[in-house]
Amino acid sequence: MQDPMGPLAERLANQNSRKWLQMRTGFTIQHEIGDPTTPRRLWKIQGLHKLAVPRPQERKALITRVHSTNGHWGVNRNLALLARHNWMPHMEDKVEEVVKGCDACQRTRATFDGHHPILHPLPIMGPYYRWSLDLATMPHITKRGNKYVVVMIEHYSRYIALAAIPKKEAKHVAAV
Repeated sequence: MQDPMGPLAERLANQNSRKWLQMRTGFTIQHEIGDPTTPRRLWKIQGLHKLAVPRPQERKALITRVHSTNGHWGVNRNLALLARHNWMPHMEDKVEEVVKGCDACQRTRATFDGHHPILHPLPIMGPYYRWSLDLATMPHITKRGNKYVVVMIEHYSRYIALAAIPKKEAKHVAAV
């Protein structure tokens, strides 16, 4: 009977499996867990708890389950989620295949190549030409019952004026 893992299991079973896995994945093996002759082997990996090599017939279902249950992320995010506890040969290609084959992802694909217009600062022609104002909540209510602060900034001289008001209403801001 042929091993369900195929040539991968034979490669991992030989003496150089640690070096081969480290070369392929960049992980450093601390020690093996379980029977080294079984086709499904677990390793204690530095920085991770366990790294499993799923059987070939389970791989696509595993990738599809991770992709669907974690929010239809792209290739990189799904690869990061899978790589925490699993390893398989050509994992990047298989994850990309599942993501590209996902109907929901293809219908709502996000594009990040949008045009960003150049921002131009607003002109400041002289003193008192441009003011900006904002409302902020004070940490404590004052003795006069004021709870908010109107922060006013004159842009030419960068003068700041503060005024306390009791409520965030237009009539109180206008009275300042």
